[in-house]
Amino acid sequence: MNPYPLSVLQRFCPLLSTMVQLLSLLAFVSSLLLVSATPVKRTLAKIQSDIARVDSLISTWDNSVNAFKGTSNQANAIHSAAVQLVTALNQATADTKATAILTTDMDALVLLGQMEDSSPTLLGGLTQITEKAKSFAGIRGATAVVEKDLRNLQSSTAALLTAVSAITPAEVVPQATQFSVTVNDAYADTLTDLAK
Repeated sequence: MNPYPLSVLQRFCPLLSTMVQLLSLLAFVSSLLLVSATPVKRTLAKIQSDIARVDSLISTWDNSVNAFKGTSNQANAIHSAAVQLVTALNQATADTKATAILTTDMDALVLLGQMEDSSPTLLGGLTQITEKAKSFAGIRGATAVVEKDLRNLQSSTAALLTAVSAITPAEVVPQATQFSVTVNDAYADTLTDLAK
C-alpha cells in the first residue's frame, strides 16, 4: 500500500521535475563558465600572423604620412591609420601574452626578425612626421591629435615588445631589448620635435 496519499505525490512530482531541470541548467552554465575561464593558448604562427597584420598597417600609416601635404583630410587619414595600427598592436600583444615561452632561440629570432623588418617603414614615417611638423601646426588641433596618436602607438608598441621579450629564451632577450630601446627612442625623438 502506498504510504503517501495520491494528492501529495501529484504535488511533489512537478516540483521534483523542476528541481532536476534547474540542476541540469546549473551544470550547463557551470561548464560554460569553466570553458570561458580557461585561457586559449596561442601559437607562434598566430603571433606571426598578427605581426604581418601590424606590418601591413604600418605601411598604410606610413603611406598616409608620406601623402600628407597639409590638408585636414590628409591629417584625418593619418589619424585613422594610427588608430587601426594601435588596435592591431594591442591584439598582437594579447595573443603574445597567451602564448607559452618559445622553445627555441630560432623561433624567437624569426619573430624578432619579422618585427625588425617592419621597423624601417615605421622609423621612416616618424621621420616624415618630424619633417612635416609645421604643416601639422597649420591645421587647427592637428598637432595635438598626432601627438596623442604617437603616444598611443609608442605605448602599444612597447607593450608588444615587452610581451615578446617575456616569451623569448634568455639568450635572445638582449637583442629584443635593444630593438625595443631603438624604437622607443625614435618615438620619443619625434614627440620632442613636435613639441618644439
